[in-house]
Amino acid sequence: MVSSQSRIGIIGAGTSGVYLAILLIQQGFQVDLFEKAPHPRTDGCGILIVQAGMQALHQGNPEITEKIINSGDRVKLFEFRNLRGGVINSEPVTYEEHELPGMLVHRKAILEALLDKLPPECIHFNAELASIAQTEHSAIVHFKDGRKWEGDLLIGADGIVSKVRQYIVPGVELFYLGDIVWRGIVEDHSFCPEGNFFVYVRGRGIYANFFHIGGGRTHWGFFIEKERTDSETGKLQPNNIAFLTKVRYNNSSE
Repeated sequence: MVSSQSRIGIIGAGTSGVYLAILLIQQGFQVDLFEKAPHPRTDGCGILIVQAGMQALHQGNPEITEKIINSGDRVKLFEFRNLRGGVINSEPVTYEEHELPGMLVHRKAILEALLDKLPPECIHFNAELASIAQTEHSAIVHFKDGRKWEGDLLIGADGIVSKVRQYIVPGVELFYLGDIVWRGIVEDHSFCPEGNFFVYVRGRGIYANFFHIGGGRTHWGFFIEKERTDSETGKLQPNNIAFLTKVRYNNSSE
């Protein structure tokens, strides 16, 4: 059993790692958060935080939810369209007084809101994992720059290609769901109104989505189905990504 005085290490300072560190520190644990990059990686696209997610954040730290609400757009409308722009279904979203909203927000704003509540001495940059070892009483981590950490519990929050996972359950392969996704953010003051989430659908499912994330910016995403070849097993993008982008663009009017 882990006591409240235990020393806990977390690998990965993305949104999950930072928020977990905040919660553990609030409970009195000694926490060290390690990030391989030289600074917080605040890049990313738009995020839909559903109401249950906002409630969970609020229970952990109400100041974080306040910052997120001030940084993005409250969800006001979900609209489903065909590829010609015709409306299939439109679902307005309303809230009771003092009810936490669902939010459309840039990932950067989420991470910055979290980092504001993290004691700066708890996070260590340029800390790329080299190896993990375990004794009867502790976990030991060696980093590529020669640093070493030893504590009571080690948590992996280092993403889809987690190195921590490789040590705990070696040989696990990524499971490809059959879709390739392009995402980005553009300045927008006319196409996607504040609080709107547009989904363009086709017979086989979602084809594209757009949603306003505040600050005159809109998130966009395009989806294409593609079977994976043997040479692409374990990769995060296909071998012929440039060709697929051209095909998707040429067929975008279909």
